[in-house]
Formats: sequence, structure tokens, C-alpha cells
Amino acid sequence: MEAIFGIVYFNKSVSVVREHLKKMASILETDSIDIYIDQNLGLGMTRSTIDQEAQSARISYNKNKSIWVAINGEIDNYEELKNDIEKKGHHLTQGGDAELVCYLYQDESIHFASKLRGIFNVALWDKSENKLVLICDKSAGVKPLYYCQVERTVIFGSAIKTILVNPDVHREVNTKALRELFTLGFVTAPETLFKNIYVLDGGSYLECKNGQIRIGKYWSREFKTTPVIDLDQKEREYFEALKHSIISSFSGDRKIGVLLSGGIDSSAIIGILSALGHQSIKTFSFHLGDDPLKSELEDARFIAKWFGTDHEEVSNMNATCMDLLPEMIWYLESPGCNIHPTFWLSRIAKEHVNILVTGAGNDLIWGSPYNYLYFYKILRKLQKKYAAQAFMRYRRRMRRAIVNDLLLCPTPTEHDIIKKVQRSLQDTGSLFNDIVYVECALYGDQFVDREYGKLVVDASSITLRLPYANEKLVRIIDSLPEEYRLHKRLGGAPITKYLFKRAIQKTNTLPPNIIHKKKMWMYSPTAEWLRRELKDISKRVLWDKKTMQRNYFNYKCVEMMFKEHQNNIGDHTHCLMLLVTFELWHRIFIDGQKIEKPARRLTEF
Repeated sequence: MEAIFGIVYFNKSVSVVREHLKKMASILETDSIDIYIDQNLGLGMTRSTIDQEAQSARISYNKNKSIWVAINGEIDNYEELKNDIEKKGHHLTQGGDAELVCYLYQDESIHFASKLRGIFNVALWDKSENKLVLICDKSAGVKPLYYCQVERTVIFGSAIKTILVNPDVHREVNTKALRELFTLGFVTAPETLFKNIYVLDGGSYLECKNGQIRIGKYWSREFKTTPVIDLDQKEREYFEALKHSIISSFSGDRKIGVLLSGGIDSSAIIGILSALGHQSIKTFSFHLGDDPLKSELEDARFIAKWFGTDHEEVSNMNATCMDLLPEMIWYLESPGCNIHPTFWLSRIAKEHVNILVTGAGNDLIWGSPYNYLYFYKILRKLQKKYAAQAFMRYRRRMRRAIVNDLLLCPTPTEHDIIKKVQRSLQDTGSLFNDIVYVECALYGDQFVDREYGKLVVDASSITLRLPYANEKLVRIIDSLPEEYRLHKRLGGAPITKYLFKRAIQKTNTLPPNIIHKKKMWMYSPTAEWLRRELKDISKRVLWDKKTMQRNYFNYKCVEMMFKEHQNNIGDHTHCLMLLVTFELWHRIFIDGQKIEKPARRLTEF
């Protein structure tokens, strides 16, 4: 696993021991470690096998060794920034992204962060200032960065488990986050489910000096809508930027594949590459469950055949995905309400490619998934001040969580969550943009679920690239009037991602049947599994004596949901899966004397 991690004792009488950093690295299952120690500061990074020879995959420093940097990921505009700093008289002797960051920081302090493009996180030690700086990329969500402060000690890492192995860190459940988890389906940044462990938002940085932490934003989405006089010109501008982003994703000499769902986003990547002359593109698809009507596999096969890709598909993964659930939680470091086939698919892809390109993120950037339409209808009828309540009503409808009856431990009320949503609102001048902004803010300004990135990148040591999360594309979209994002039609459903679909159609990038097909979400037959394959296992886990004695949940409510779900009276998939995975998470990360990867599969738990 590729990661950065470290520890700073702002009590200078305490020094970092190399063995301590090695212990933090050992939990990541890697033998390739780079470590730098400066008395009270310890900085480390691990490398994946595909980058072990790369100059960029090591801790670097500036000329007088006053700035030290470790980076996890890639700076996409490296060459451009390298040319800029060389014009100022700097000469890179070590090569790679980390050394580049050293000189950018030396010249511009933290302000340089806004210039970086790519998927990355950065740890920087300013020796002259005795200051730690952490930077998270501009909202891809693929590479999170966590931190924890214990008195005058700051511990950080790309994975929470590197923090948990420190003896000064107490492994406790953040009970305040349980209501968010069961109501929203996720814990909003900067909180995590671990008490006193936090995550940086996308486009954020942390500065810590003398034990005092300061968090700041260097980038966020700005919905500065401008009237579009020439729609064709804006369309061409967007499509050229998209082509450039896709081409950049396929730069270098490493083996690259595409996750092909059969939807318009991933298919457009294939179509644009094909138009640019790329041959023998490797594509991967998957399907869970037994219902072909809930699968896009036929569309993926159609696109693969249409463009002549080297296609591989994986199906009949039901038993494998369920059995690997404890291992998924090990990499997720949190409970989840879905069983992710990407975890298994990325391992299969790893046998063929080093880099996976995906269409993930495009829906959230455009603000066009169909579940927004429900919230949109509410907002049109209510004054804006009620937007937060509308958002909560929308979430309750989607999640069906009986949270008030379920939780026994003291947690913030739903009103507290509403206030957090309210603080996320920005006056964009458009109700639709208000919705998009709320969702982005609550997700921590990220376009892809952290769990998606963790299951692909961390679990498989494979590089993930997201051409739709390109900063220039996002800025173009955020400048568009509402009608070019969600185009309303008389007597028909609104056209989502309107300008994108129009550009794809006018350039003949894809066949019409793919452009105009109805949106299908990645199907996971978890509801059926809870009534069949997972029934006995979930019952054994939930009614285990140790589980029931934790006193987090009201078991009358748990029993009611379980019976209703089994009898097909109600669909409590969301809550039941969270309850099962929460218990597995608790056993892996909270219980026991030490943190270790689960050796047992779900059937043995």
C-alpha cells in the first residue's frame, strides 16, 4: 500500500524513534519504506511495487534541507510547475513531485497548494519554523489524510490504522457520529467514527506549530454562474478540456485499463480514446446478483464490441464479495451499507494493469443523479431557509433509518445535523446549485466516496485516475446556468448532464442508445442477501452476547427491523448492513490488544 504517515512531538524533550515509524508502516503490509527523522519529527512513506524505482516515490528536501516533503499520489501538472520554478533559479537534483513541492512551498508558503492538480496528499516539515503542514488534494476523495492530536503530539497518516498503532492513541468509538452514520449514510468531515481522529476535507490544509492546529481551505467549488451567450462555444470548450483530461490519464508507459460500467460516463472515455487512435484498450466490467434487468453488463459488452476493446468481465461474485466483507472493512476503516464489487474487481484488474481509469465522480460534479430531483422538487416549494430540513427529509426517505428508536448512546439530535447542513448552504442564485453545494459540502468537497478509493487504491495497490474530476472541467461546469446542467423539457423528465450529453452526441462519440439511456445505479443485491445468504451470519453477529452488551443500540428496534426485513414487510437493508458491519468494524479496530488484519472470512466470524 502506498501511504504517508508521521508523528511530531511539540514537546522537544521527546525524540522520535525509528522503530516507532517502522511499526506504523508495518500495519500497511509493505517492505518498501522511506523514513526521515529530525529529533521530534518523524516522517515516513511506503511505496507500491509499480513505483519502487520512481524518483517521485521518496522523501525529498530543498537545497539547504530546511524543508522535507513526502507525497502520496501524483502531481498531474508537474512539468508545467517544474518549468516555473526553474525560471526562478531552482534546479531539481532529486527529481519527482516531492522535491517540486519543497521549492514551491519555499517560494510561496502554503499559497502554492492552489496550483497543484492531481490525486495526492502531502506531508511537509518546515524545519526552520518547526511547523508541520498537511495538504489534501482538490476534492477527488481517493486519497484521504487523517490526523490526531494527543496533548502536544500530532500523529497523521493516509490510513487511520497507522494512527491507531500508536500507544498514546486510545481506540474509542465516536458516538457523536453514529446518528450521522445511520441518518445520512456517512460521517461528515472532519469527523470520523474514531474519537479524536479527524479527516481533512478536499482542498484543505493543516498547519501545526507549537502544538496549535490551524485548518484552512485553499480550494472549493465556486458556483459563479455566468450567462452563456454561445452555447456551442461553451460546449466545445468543455469537450476539449475533457479530451485533454482523458489523454492526461493515459500518459506514461504503464499499463492502463478502464472500468466500464456500460453507462455514458465510462463509455465516453472509451469513445474519446478510440477517436484519438488508441488501440486495444483494456476494459473491465462486473455484475452482482441474478437479475439481468438490474445490470448494465449488456451495455458494457455492447460498448466493448463497438470499440473493439480487450474486454474482461467478472460475474458470479456474490459468495466471494460476502466472504471478504471483514477484509473490506479492514481497508475501509469504517462500517458500510453496501458490499462493493470494485474491491474484488480491482484485484483482478491488478493482474493486467497498473492504472485504472474510471468515470466515477461525474454525477456528483454535475449534480445530476436522479435522487437530486426529489430534493429539488421540495426546494421549489419551500423557502430557501428550509433547505436543510428538506435535505434531511430526503435522506430519511432514501435511508428509511429508524434512528431515534435505534440509538441508545447520547448523540447529537437531528436538529444538530440540520444546522450542519444549513451552514453548508451557499447563495448560488440557483436552487439546483444550492442542492449540489450542500451535497458536496457534506461529503467534504470530494467527488468520489472515500470507500471507493480505499477499496481500489489501498486494497489493490493500483493507481486510480478520474478524468472527470479535472479542475478545469469542474470550473466550466460550475459556471454554467442551471438549464445547461438540468435541462427541463415539457412533458418529459429533465435531461441531466445536459451540456455533457449534447457534446458527446454532436461529436458522435457514442451511439445514441448509450447517450439517452436511463441512468442505472451500481446494483448490489444486499437486500436479498440479508434474506438468504447473509441471514444466519447477520443474526449470529447481531445477537452475539458481546455485541448486545455494547449498549449502542436498542435491540427491540433491531429485532423489529430484522423481522420486517425477513418477512418482506419493510426494506431495512441500510440499517441492518450498517449494524452488521459496525460490529465487525468494532471487533477489528476497537476490541483486542492490538490492530491486525482479520485472518478470518465472514463465514468464520
